Amino acid sequence: MPPKNSNAPEWEYVKVLDASKANKYLECLLCGHKYYGSASRVRGHLLGIPDRGVTRCLKAPREVKVAPRAGARLHGAQGGLAGVGGV
Repeated sequence: MPPKNSNAPEWEYVKVLDASKANKYLECLLCGHKYYGSASRVRGHLLGIPDRGVTRCLKAPREVKVAPRAGARLHGAQGGLAGVGGV
């Protein structure tokens, strides 16, 4: 369930358990991992990006990392989630 005013693709893969704070309490719909974070930590979890303060998702299929979304890659030219800090 994405936050209001967000159509970022990463929110399709998490459930917001508590949105009462700036960092939401999230649950990954793929592996069940629960953590506090925002969009950047969701991307870090799904893509296994180091130094995001969250473990990588061991159940994220390759298509989550490289699937095209609305004509653009989710994570730059290499595939994955869009807008991951220039990665």
